[in-house]
Amino acid sequence: MSSDDDHNLLPQLPEEIITFHILTKLPTKSLLRFSSVSKSWNSSTSHPLFLSLRRHHRGPNSLSHIIILISSSSTSHHLLSIPISTILRGRSSPPTLLLSFPLRHPLSAKPANGLILLHFPNHLYSDRPNVPATILNPRTREVFPLPQNNSTNNQDDDNNDEKRKKVKVLYHFGYDIVDGVFKVLQIWRFIDVNLEMSDMSLEFKVLSLGCCEHEWRWIKPNLPLFCSSYNALFSSSCVCNGGIHWIVHRKNYVLAFDFHHEHFHLIPFPQPFNNTNNKALDIEEEYLVEVGTCLGLLLKTNIKKMEMWVLTDYQKQKWVKEENFQYDMSDSDNDCRLHPLGTMTKEGGEQILLFKPIGKDRQQLGRQLLYYDMKRRRFRGAEIAGLSQCLSSNDVIDYSFDVYEENIMSLSSILGA
Repeated sequence: MSSDDDHNLLPQLPEEIITFHILTKLPTKSLLRFSSVSKSWNSSTSHPLFLSLRRHHRGPNSLSHIIILISSSSTSHHLLSIPISTILRGRSSPPTLLLSFPLRHPLSAKPANGLILLHFPNHLYSDRPNVPATILNPRTREVFPLPQNNSTNNQDDDNNDEKRKKVKVLYHFGYDIVDGVFKVLQIWRFIDVNLEMSDMSLEFKVLSLGCCEHEWRWIKPNLPLFCSSYNALFSSSCVCNGGIHWIVHRKNYVLAFDFHHEHFHLIPFPQPFNNTNNKALDIEEEYLVEVGTCLGLLLKTNIKKMEMWVLTDYQKQKWVKEENFQYDMSDSDNDCRLHPLGTMTKEGGEQILLFKPIGKDRQQLGRQLLYYDMKRRRFRGAEIAGLSQCLSSNDVIDYSFDVYEENIMSLSSILGA
């Protein structure tokens, strides 16, 4: 066979094979280089469904970066990023500054499929909330401010009723894996100032990114009554498998919002934890974490042990126990606790579970990253270079960590601009 014949083999491959079976398996750096080869490859890799397929092929190795949000009392909020692989190899450079925001209120950062939703949650109830929100692609540094919508859906209330009501607004961010669309869920929680605090109501809006209108839609999902009374929707959440998930404390359920069908449903805890007596089971804390592309549940006991369960069958709500490990933080702050970030696969093929230690010793614990090697069944630590200097300042009032995978698509492609 001649060299010309060899050269002509590649163009004969179907476009679907190249896109869905080859390009989806490339690392980000290589994919960016290959996407510039032709207009068709660039168009294929810019499609919203491509990222979902790519993540499915790459599995738990898709997490690539840690995002760090630092808030200072005198200046602003700073959003930084650093590759996880460089931290684990011990050769990390200082985090890269992505954005800075003027100090206004506490800033919240919520990643989903490589994009990040940034917003200022109003933790206190107010008459006319103004809660701006922005979508950021940390790889391209593009930003897109979400349209404002401060109107309520209850048109039956007269002006006097409206004056009596105060509202708290919260955003959630995720990806509809069926339609290949990013969606934002906005939750409005009302109270009547003339009634008891327990008399509350909830309203919901959804914004689909990529639609030409970019308009908020009111939805009326069926929310289990006890979920709103226990503040489940305003607690920490986990985004995976096309939905948002919250733990309903004291009920031992996971509350899920499906981005495609736009409704809520309940997932019971695995046996033997699906009764409501946590004390009898020695459960101190519960965490939700993404394990590959599945939902994971970490249960911490008061004897320094953790169990990790994975929801392997989402439709049948089947949990499988993956890990049962012990940890010892005796050399650290007594109030130190481990906050799970997610799972990933190291370059050598070892699957690890990432943790961020949280405690009073901000300068010491803030620069640390812990990970649990599931094969060797042991904890190891790594240091985030240059972070201790950022956290040592006296005007730092808060910091938080999260993980994300890089999104190679531009915001204009995602938004349909």
